[in-house]
Amino acid sequence: MIDSVYTGNAGNDAALERGWLLGHFKDASDPRHSEAVEIKWGVHPQGDERAQWVR
Repeated sequence: MIDSVYTGNAGNDAALERGWLLGHFKDASDPRHSEAVEIKWGVHPQGDERAQWVR
């Protein structure tokens, strides 16, 4: 079990990594480092819709 906790602002932190918050690309000593999962943050404009998102 990892004893580290990271708190921050997703919008600010994601801007430093082209939207990526958590994943293998973070330094191994960073609590946001993970080989198992990657998380990307994005803000979509109101009403934004893409055909592949709706059925």
